[in-house]
Amino acid sequence: MKLIRNSIFRSASFCSRIIIIGIELTRAFIKRLGTLTIAGKNWIDFACRVPIIRKLPLSFKLFGYRYIIFISEMPLCYFVFYPEFEKSETELVRRLKPKVFIDVGSHMGYYTMLVHKLGAEKIIAVDADARTLRILTRAIAVNKLKNIITIHRAVFDKSNVTLKLHLSTIAGRSSVFSEYLNLKNEYGGASIVKTITLDEITHALKLERIDMVKIDVEGAEYNVLWGANHVINRFRPIFLVEVKSKNQEDIFKFFRANRYKVLGPLTFPENYLFIPVERDYMV
Repeated sequence: MKLIRNSIFRSASFCSRIIIIGIELTRAFIKRLGTLTIAGKNWIDFACRVPIIRKLPLSFKLFGYRYIIFISEMPLCYFVFYPEFEKSETELVRRLKPKVFIDVGSHMGYYTMLVHKLGAEKIIAVDADARTLRILTRAIAVNKLKNIITIHRAVFDKSNVTLKLHLSTIAGRSSVFSEYLNLKNEYGGASIVKTITLDEITHALKLERIDMVKIDVEGAEYNVLWGANHVINRFRPIFLVEVKSKNQEDIFKFFRANRYKVLGPLTFPENYLFIPVERDYMV
């Protein structure tokens, strides 16, 4: 009987060790998966095809804030965690330290979190893509941040218009204009989204101050600006805008007409900073 008990004990102990080793190997794999994903490797392509793995969460830090991102979501946002991501843009925002910031096309919140870290009093993050806005909303909850408002709308030149958002499987490329996606290689379906203007956001939230507006909307930047007449005339904020080549002439003409100077291109060659002539000394 004693021999039987010892045999059972050894068998149980062996199974426990196997389980522990299996758990440690899984943890190591997931950690390595996250590292390689950020480094731009192709592990994520494999992981997203495996049902059990694609539902596993990864934990990352951005400007000291914790993000919980499911492996299936990584293709939508991984580039944001690169150390050199939009370096000159980041340094300019650090220097400007806006207190009231509107993040149009907030994606999963790179600039939202940066500005929060810099001590912003109020941040409004707006995005048409529910998938990436969900990642940001989760991070806001995990970090218990109180002064960030998220809005699931497409910022445009008119409010309450229904648009079709063409969803990309590649980070940050969803657009209401299909020509900005490679519909053969990166099209991930479509969703319906309502529009809102920057002026309506300002009125609805009763904003008394706007220091900076970031716009990254994959071709809709001109439409966004046409819905911001009140914002521009009353608050004269600095704008950080991703300008698509198709819209560049119109965008530059728009800002010149509104007495803004241009700085750029920046680290990402489509990004420009537009500064009111009366605030040019700030940069």
